[in-house]
Amino acid sequence: MFNQMTRGIRRAQVRFLLKGLFATLCFATRFTHADPVGQETDFIDPIFGLSYSAQSVNFDYAGTGDLLRGCSNGVKNARLPPRIVVFASYENPHRKIYIVGDGDDSALFLIQDEKCSSGIPLLALSQTYHAPPDKGDAPVLSKDEVSGLFQNALERYTRAFGGKGHFLQWLDVTSERMRSGCKGLPNLWCPPTYHSLPADLQAALAAYRNGISIDPIFNLPFDRAGVHFEALQSSLLLPQCKKLLLDYPSMPEKLTVYARHQNASAEIFIAGSEENVAIYVIRGDRCEVGVPSLALVGGHNDSRWTPPRDNQPALSSEEASSLFSDALFTYTKAFGGKEVFLKWLDDEHEKLSTHCNEKSISCPPTYRSLSLNLLKILSDYRAEQGPR
Repeated sequence: MFNQMTRGIRRAQVRFLLKGLFATLCFATRFTHADPVGQETDFIDPIFGLSYSAQSVNFDYAGTGDLLRGCSNGVKNARLPPRIVVFASYENPHRKIYIVGDGDDSALFLIQDEKCSSGIPLLALSQTYHAPPDKGDAPVLSKDEVSGLFQNALERYTRAFGGKGHFLQWLDVTSERMRSGCKGLPNLWCPPTYHSLPADLQAALAAYRNGISIDPIFNLPFDRAGVHFEALQSSLLLPQCKKLLLDYPSMPEKLTVYARHQNASAEIFIAGSEENVAIYVIRGDRCEVGVPSLALVGGHNDSRWTPPRDNQPALSSEEASSLFSDALFTYTKAFGGKEVFLKWLDDEHEKLSTHCNEKSISCPPTYRSLSLNLLKILSDYRAEQGPR
């Protein structure tokens, strides 16, 4: 029972693989894939239900026997090795709580009065129980314990990913791709993401962001305090997109606009809130919604992120080029000039490159994964003389 949810997540993600969503997004037990610089081992994190690379993400380790004294039965049931990853911890004068694993199996352990109980981390954080209680239920935690444990997890994940921007980059980009792959599928087929967390934990995550967002086209972090994109009334996307907007929770009255295109047959926006950005393609009375960095490139040359053809809005080459060109103009204006925008683009990409191998599943695609046509547009834009 300890790993039922984790295995369920893996089964769901394998289904995505079979549907062609991610060429290497397979999270079966100890799954590895070939890589030019060595073997990349992908595991499921126990809090957000997303894949990370053990080679690129550096979580803290601890000795299982030292950390989990008195928990021999729970350790055996969770199949934990002598050294384990510590994903989160919280202590008060009476209780010690840990979310640990070996990257393949994970569990939450509660130690109190030299007694130990354990359960599934996601169930413990959401405080989900059966009525009457089931032996597989997670230990009962107080609100303060859940909050403290989650806050510690955010701090540990930030260190493991090499900074808050990189952590949020992984969290947002991977979550949106998983959610996009779930369109039209039963919930049981879809692994949980942070959108499934209780409202108070989602609020804690929003506060932790502290103004840092991930742009939807280049998948790089930026500070909203110094970057000023224009806003669009949500109602402009209605009524064609009203039903699809329900898939993106807490949609505000105004949306940040990253790019737009309009011709005789279509109106296209890349827009969203601080946490939820999508591409909206309106043709007549029909509206399609997708992940911007996937829909924009169509024939994506990064096989890790190639979506099935029927899973993203279809854009013509002319529409994609026009939308991308408008994005360059919009970003330049938002960042306060071409030089500032390009410096951000190159600097953040360089930070990502030094943090992890770009071919790792933990590293989202950047502008170097764009189609050749869009790369040429960016190259020509760099070469243009004077401000734009």
